[in-house]
Amino acid sequence: MVDRRFSADAFELEREGDASDDEEDNVEPGMQELEGPESQSTQYGSEGDMDLFAAYAKQQDEMEEMDAPESSNTTGNATTAETVPVTSTQDLFAQFDDEPVAFPPTQPANNDPSPATSNLGKRKSNETDFSSTSTVVEREAKKTRTEACSSKSSVIQGADLKESHTVNCNAALPEPYIVAHDRDVISKFHSGKRICLGVQLELARLISAGKLTTASVRENRQLLDNMMGKSNFEAAPTTEMVFCNTSTPHNSARSPWAELDHECQALEKNSLAGMGHTNDWYGGSVTLRAIYDSKTKKLVLKMPTLDTSSALKRRFGSWNFLRVKTEDNSTETLEFFLRPVVIWGMVFRALHASQDQGSSHVTMVCVDEAYTAGKIKKTLVRKGVAYQLWDFINFLNDLEVNKRQFVGKYAARFALYLSASTPGPLLEQDAIHEQEDHYSAPNEKGERSNMTDGCGISNWWLHEQFLTRSKVQATAIQFRLRGGKGMTLYVREKEWLGKTASKEPLEGEPACPELWLRDSQIKIKFPPGRHLDPLHLTMAVLNYSQMRVSVQLSPEVIINLESNKVPAIYFESLARACVRQIVDNFTTIDDEMGLFRIWIAVNNAEGITTMRDIRATGIMQRKWNQKDDEENDGGMYPPDPSSGYPSSLGEVVMELLDSGFSPKDCIFLREKLRLVAKAQLNRKKADYHFEVEKSCAAYVVSDPFGVLGPNEIQIKASGPHFLIDEGFKAHEIIGDVVMTRNPCKIPTDARKFKATTHPKLADMTDVIVCSIQGKIRLLDMLGGGDYDGDRAIVFWDPNIVNSFQDADLKYMTPPPGFEDMFEKDTTSVADFLVSVESLSTELKTVELQKHLLGDLESISNVGRISVQHDHCIYVTGSYSHPDSVMVGHMFARVMDAKKSGERFKGNLKFQDPDCEHPQKPAWNKKEKKGAAHPTADIPLPNVSNRAASKRKGPPFIMDRIMKVMQAEYEAGMKKLDKVLPQGGKCSGKEASEETGEETNKWKKGRLFDPALMAPWGAIRDNSRYANDLAVIYAHVKKIHDQWRACNAKNATYEQDLLACSRNFREFDGVLQVVTPGYHLNRVMASCAYSCFSEHSETFAFRVAWKELTGLKAEVGESKVCSRKFYDRFKLNGKFLQNV
Repeated sequence: MVDRRFSADAFELEREGDASDDEEDNVEPGMQELEGPESQSTQYGSEGDMDLFAAYAKQQDEMEEMDAPESSNTTGNATTAETVPVTSTQDLFAQFDDEPVAFPPTQPANNDPSPATSNLGKRKSNETDFSSTSTVVEREAKKTRTEACSSKSSVIQGADLKESHTVNCNAALPEPYIVAHDRDVISKFHSGKRICLGVQLELARLISAGKLTTASVRENRQLLDNMMGKSNFEAAPTTEMVFCNTSTPHNSARSPWAELDHECQALEKNSLAGMGHTNDWYGGSVTLRAIYDSKTKKLVLKMPTLDTSSALKRRFGSWNFLRVKTEDNSTETLEFFLRPVVIWGMVFRALHASQDQGSSHVTMVCVDEAYTAGKIKKTLVRKGVAYQLWDFINFLNDLEVNKRQFVGKYAARFALYLSASTPGPLLEQDAIHEQEDHYSAPNEKGERSNMTDGCGISNWWLHEQFLTRSKVQATAIQFRLRGGKGMTLYVREKEWLGKTASKEPLEGEPACPELWLRDSQIKIKFPPGRHLDPLHLTMAVLNYSQMRVSVQLSPEVIINLESNKVPAIYFESLARACVRQIVDNFTTIDDEMGLFRIWIAVNNAEGITTMRDIRATGIMQRKWNQKDDEENDGGMYPPDPSSGYPSSLGEVVMELLDSGFSPKDCIFLREKLRLVAKAQLNRKKADYHFEVEKSCAAYVVSDPFGVLGPNEIQIKASGPHFLIDEGFKAHEIIGDVVMTRNPCKIPTDARKFKATTHPKLADMTDVIVCSIQGKIRLLDMLGGGDYDGDRAIVFWDPNIVNSFQDADLKYMTPPPGFEDMFEKDTTSVADFLVSVESLSTELKTVELQKHLLGDLESISNVGRISVQHDHCIYVTGSYSHPDSVMVGHMFARVMDAKKSGERFKGNLKFQDPDCEHPQKPAWNKKEKKGAAHPTADIPLPNVSNRAASKRKGPPFIMDRIMKVMQAEYEAGMKKLDKVLPQGGKCSGKEASEETGEETNKWKKGRLFDPALMAPWGAIRDNSRYANDLAVIYAHVKKIHDQWRACNAKNATYEQDLLACSRNFREFDGVLQVVTPGYHLNRVMASCAYSCFSEHSETFAFRVAWKELTGLKAEVGESKVCSRKFYDRFKLNGKFLQNV
């Protein structure tokens, strides 16, 4: 029996081709045949109907030929416009001003539509239909720009505005930015068997990078003939070589072309296939990328890549979204992104901007417009997401319904659709309920605290979906759904505190997944009675509940705990033990178990298991602290396809170890292991993160029953993971604990609570459950946290808990005058709508984009404030100094400034003058390759000495730890130098130039491995191999000479090395005895090792990795294993405990 509640077919719509005759009257003459069922596909680049694309190409040609800039006529029910000269891009849309914008259907036709959504395809052109998936916006009759505005500007005084808002009604529309466009080339793309989207994107990338011109593509478009009808996987990777005779290095593990083919084919058959409703596959895993250079004012496309998926990309197709990175935040940058971007006739418009550590990312969406004859026009054949931008914005976040929000908060809501996520179940619209939050009793000021802020509730049948589909038993889920966000918690009981009505199944029907959204979780509201699109009803899952044990202390938490009376000597002992453990892990090489410890240590230090998991899936999965940075592909490259040589240093060490090599007798392994060990020591010396065994970290949720008392929490794991006294492990923690979270900036950001359990909360594992009793939300005491996805860290180590003392709650209140340092933009969406009501839809869109892209015009103060806080506590010597507390509160406020509409004025006033001119203390300086410091928004000249000279009080805790770390680091390096000495030469006989035959001259300090020399020695000592010996040696020497010519300073260095290993196997000599293939490869590998390893074995291992590691493994017991299995192997937990 098929459950139609989770079937994509339940949401299929009537085709617009079946609409009423009145709707057909709005179609331009001669084009009605293009508005039938075939035009519903939004899969630009899929293998669609060839006649449709041919008709579209013909339509484009005809429109360009008959387009006259002097006049603009409309037909059907539209009002005829006056003849107006086209003088600027403000008139590019002139001929469409009179047409009502009816949202296109969001799904293809189905003869058996769901009753809940069967009206989505029917719309009136003269009214707003809230029963539709989309809102229809009635456009005013076409007017000239002068007639549209009675004056040159419209000044509106909003009720809550501090100043009037002025909108220029005569402003010109931003000029389109052309990346690549040519009528003849586009016609070639859509003729015959069509050119796949990947080739089009690659040509646009090459043009934007200056490697090609549009004219050269047009002149050489016959080169596209061999690409016609081919898939993205077949044709896209060859585009650069065909047109430029060059190739760009890329990470093949994140190559998007096969996935793009899969997505195109799936969405062509079913436009909802990418949502993940029907099988384990889901779409949206390809990211189109670009970089905006503010100096040259150019947009340069990058090669698309496999990346995280998002709800919008899954719903509308990956190719309809372009992610642009820019390092410049300024008004000029914002103005650039107001321009539509044209790529082969496709029009992309900016939807959202966000900041991330000094750079910004802009998400652009391919809209239902086309660039033709120098104008942007609404298409007759649906393109992109099938909406123009104004309509698309209203589809996602209806302006009228959400008009009471601050416009800054409204703009931030679009991030809900763009969050990196995976698809969850599709819920029925009436299975998503709303429930009020639970508040505390009013305090003396009449204020109440929201005790359940951000945490909803869901039933077993929703969580059962994850157990069935993803094999994840999740107590809590971080999600996005129907304009809501936060956590949802599994509650087994049928009743809980404040429960609203649930959906009762009909007799004989199974129960369905249900979710109760708290009022605090609902960020986007939808019109009453509107049947929602599957985009809104499909849960987007960001993460599951998970319990991490033995977490690491950060400097922020160390400073807080020490200021709350945890003794400094405890942290010094942690630092000392941490460095010694690292050194011991890498220097125990005298026994077999020691080699296992090294293997595990390298795996943990370099994150090899995670790296292999990512490489195996091909999709970057976001981890707890993983930055979402598509430019950072370190370690994600697959092994050398020819030799098998690993792409990361850690994997080199691990594969040498599991092949049977030992650091004692393999200099190559010893040198690589030494590099890994030193890198780990240097990282630890720089970041000051120390593991506490008796600790854990997890998502925090609220008690749904109210059974926990004030200041009580429950910490329960799904297994016996918690280390308690005398080495035993338990499922739960009972007793006093200290809890904190990041960021940790003021004294009250760490508090002591009582851990307990309750039978009603027995199923709530791998989360931290907080009481809803008391005067204030527990997480609010920890830096103003809530339950929408915040994680907390809990310590039950007696060294911390017994000495910890809670700080006075007075520090939770900002100091006097704090609010004066911020100014608030109280412009609401309603104010905005009033201010633009006399504008055309196109100008309204531009004005709205200025708010949506507000991050591009502002410079984040988060990094600067964080440095200022470090400076204050270091200089004053006190975590509770008024200046330190003030800046700590400021950090939390600036983090949420965009959503709250606040702006920091920058007028800091300190009681202690030494707090001015912030400088980074020495313990907080993290060196970056190619840059002085990771925080580039403030000057940091010689900061450590200047800050230290102003310090007051006893030695600072981090200075004490740094001193301990330095002493242990120096001792550890000495031990590494002793156990893993550097240098040495191979001890082997010198080979003659012609045949590699050994002489009696020996090299000192380095031993050859007899197992690797054996194949070469076997044919060298046999006279019948004499001819083959010389031929093989000559070939290996030629490759060795080529390898030595590779220059590490060249941009093509890695490609040159790959070419060497590839050429090593392309043996073209004539052999008499040695058999080509397996035998020849082993002999060549042995020759490379025996004859060309006098100074280093790097060449031999680089070009013959598979053969040399195989030869070594054959010495003992071994088993051949395929790479796809090997990359998924790991040492199990029981073995790790024994080691």
